[in-house]
Amino acid sequence: MNIAVTGASGFVGRHLCRALAERGHSVTALVRPGSSRRPQAPGLRFAEGDITRPQSLQDAFQGCEVVVNLVGIIRETREQTFERIHAEGTAAVATAARKAGARRLVQMSAAGTRPDAASAYHRTKWLGEEAVRSSGLEWVVLRPSLIFGRGDGFTTAMMDLVRRTPIVPIVGPGTNLMQPIAVEDVCAAFVQSVEEEHHAGKTCELGGPERLTYEQIVRTVAREMGLRRSFVHLPVGMMMPVAAVMSRLSARFPLTPDQIRMLQEDNVAEPNHASEVFALKLTRFEDGLKTIIAAARGDAAR
Repeated sequence: MNIAVTGASGFVGRHLCRALAERGHSVTALVRPGSSRRPQAPGLRFAEGDITRPQSLQDAFQGCEVVVNLVGIIRETREQTFERIHAEGTAAVATAARKAGARRLVQMSAAGTRPDAASAYHRTKWLGEEAVRSSGLEWVVLRPSLIFGRGDGFTTAMMDLVRRTPIVPIVGPGTNLMQPIAVEDVCAAFVQSVEEEHHAGKTCELGGPERLTYEQIVRTVAREMGLRRSFVHLPVGMMMPVAAVMSRLSARFPLTPDQIRMLQEDNVAEPNHASEVFALKLTRFEDGLKTIIAAARGDAAR
């Protein structure tokens, strides 16, 4: 099939474009001007497009039967807000896909998405889902939990934090549950959603084979890196105003208030369609982490 993928230069996008091309599909990878144009693969071409500029999308979607929308942000800037990217941007993708003659739209959402969520991230993801469901196209919405793999933002940031400090902070009790899922498994679900007709009209939750608390994840990262670390719990009430100020002053500050809100609730697949619908053989977080750490050490040695 001819498939367009928005957010193609992102973490999941790079993996998915390669997976689709390797299965023989013709893939149009949409990237913003100046963004990375990797990976290169037979059947893969790049086109410039930006979901905040709807006029750039329709031409890129021409001739495509399926559009996969992966664009999302985890923190806001002055130019890129959750409302603009998750809600308005997704609506623009849906409109452009329909006008270009596509028949199916597959949307990346997130576990925990709901209209009354505490976080603006999840509330605007819900608005994006609603735009997809009302688009008039065949649609599939996928809601993964925490995605891990080589080059992911979460694990990379956690490894950097554990490496740099002997005392690792954990905001709040750290008892919230996550269900980490490997990027390869997420991409396998997307490939099925593109190729198989019976997934149309479904909203699917994707999680890995185990549920881990946030603190268990952090401790696993330290253990697999071979580092002895102490862990200190910081009160949410103390960290919220700090994050509000520091995240505005520097994009390097690891947490925003919205992210702290998300860290205080479970982020799991209820039920786990990754195994129940897509029948995937799922990768354990610890096994995937070993591969990530080995690759990082190999890169550092070169």
